[in-house]
Amino acid sequence: MEYPDTLKELNTLYKALNDFYHSYAQSCGVSDSVSLIYYGLYILGDGCLQRDICNLGFVRKQTVNSAVQKLAAQGFLELRAGRGRDMHLFLTEKGQCEMQRVAGASALIEQRAFESLGDEGGQQLLRLTRAYICALRENAQDAAFPAPNQIKRSIP
Repeated sequence: MEYPDTLKELNTLYKALNDFYHSYAQSCGVSDSVSLIYYGLYILGDGCLQRDICNLGFVRKQTVNSAVQKLAAQGFLELRAGRGRDMHLFLTEKGQCEMQRVAGASALIEQRAFESLGDEGGQQLLRLTRAYICALRENAQDAAFPAPNQIKRSIP
């Protein structure tokens, strides 16, 4: 069976999106994981947990933890103990400035791009993306995909 050109194009588009965020992080002089942490704190706010950032960016805990430790050592954020083993992230004043520079600009770019689709186009993009993710999950279960119960990221 030949792989359809439309799916090749879809995968190319997803890669282009990932490449955009990678290039953006590089242009800001930070790693992808540091950019994600700033973005996570921008979206979720001070006091969020490392696992919240992992869930937001679909990255492994070790990746986030390494970047968090680096940012803490450089004085950009502080870790504060919470319940059990929970560690809450709080930006320092220096970290707040960096977050605005990196994530504030990124969020504005995203907002403008999404708004350029218009209300109907934006809603259509969300609806179709949700439908595609649901169809992926359903087909993974129908095909006895390994560990389908682990494919559980929630769809807003």
